[in-house]
Amino acid sequence: MDAAALAADASTVIGLRMTQAALGGPQTSAEAWRMWSEKVTALNAITWKIWAAGWNASPEQIASISLSHYRPIVAANRRRLMRSRQG
Repeated sequence: MDAAALAADASTVIGLRMTQAALGGPQTSAEAWRMWSEKVTALNAITWKIWAAGWNASPEQIASISLSHYRPIVAANRRRLMRSRQG
């Protein structure tokens, strides 16, 4: 269920960001920089979390670590982008 929720939220975030980029406006550049910064930060954080799990971590453990890391971040982006779209 967590993987399905992450996929749905990620799809929504991608669609909202693509729509915003296509429409342009003052927030477009700020959102692009935010997205880039978040991706770099998330990659660094998940790398350390997976590394800390050790070389013997199973694929299931890695998936669980990844889902628990990315799910709240993507859900927060979806909520934020939905609010900015409405307001």
